[in-house]
Amino acid sequence: MKKVLAIALILLLTITIGYADEADNDVAFKAGFIISLLDNVEWPNDGSDTAIIAIFGSSPITEKLDSIVAKRTVDQPPVVIRSFTSRNDLSQARILYLPSPNLKVLASVLKRTNRTNVLTVSDNPDFARYGVMINFYRDEDDSTVTFEYNKMALKISGLRVDPKLLENARKI
Repeated sequence: MKKVLAIALILLLTITIGYADEADNDVAFKAGFIISLLDNVEWPNDGSDTAIIAIFGSSPITEKLDSIVAKRTVDQPPVVIRSFTSRNDLSQARILYLPSPNLKVLASVLKRTNRTNVLTVSDNPDFARYGVMINFYRDEDDSTVTFEYNKMALKISGLRVDPKLLENARKI
């Protein structure tokens, strides 16, 4: 009986560690992709050399973004990662990441960023259909994270995304 219990515990730990690794890989992919958007999206000249990536609320992606930004070289434009709340002015951001699955929060944020040059990014089901410009999702076999984009939301924002980046994305 003790042997069966020990084996079950080892299996449970293996599954948990495997899931943690997968979640870490997902966060790393999303953070890297968000940083790559800075080089693949054309923003109107706002007079600032510093790109602000806003995280609306708290998310494990913040730490990963901070880690990536810390490794940038001096010849690359400066990037600042900031946490934002509903009271902050979101128009300062170039990219706004929305980790909250709350539709009420989403509606409020999209209303505040509508017709601005803030690129909205999320990883919640159907958020691209609600107006988020870029949304991460898992493919059909649930093995990889990929993304979809809302063509109309991007058009309204006036942002231009490199077409090569969008080639393999799902269009909403």
